[in-house]
Amino acid sequence: MPKKGSYRMTRKIVEKYDLADPNVWPDFETEDFARKGLSEVIRVLEEHNIGDEDDDLLDPPGPYDQAIKKLKSCSKGERDCQSPACPVCVRTFRRWAVSHGLKVMEKDKKVLFVTFVPEPPKKFLLPYKFDAKVQNRVQF
Repeated sequence: MPKKGSYRMTRKIVEKYDLADPNVWPDFETEDFARKGLSEVIRVLEEHNIGDEDDDLLDPPGPYDQAIKKLKSCSKGERDCQSPACPVCVRTFRRWAVSHGLKVMEKDKKVLFVTFVPEPPKKFLLPYKFDAKVQNRVQF
């Protein structure tokens, strides 16, 4: 028997909380908008891809060939590429994550979110100092 507050997520989007439903989120991006974004990502990668897909020694494969191939399979609707560079797959993931998050919040009412951020190396620290109030919030 599951513990109180436990929730098992499935890969299915919870329809009641689907962001693509205009009653849930009226201005959420459309699938058409995401597909146009995917076409633009592919275009930019192809534009900056130096090389060729052929295995010709004089013209080696470009650095983005693998990503382009993966994104094109998604753009044809063959399968979800699940790439974080794909607007269509990111939209689907966002719909999934938010729908399950809202379902959990409805069920449990109290939800605790925790984010862990590793301390950056000193060379990456910003040149200014946080005030004491901010420092107290971020330190344990």
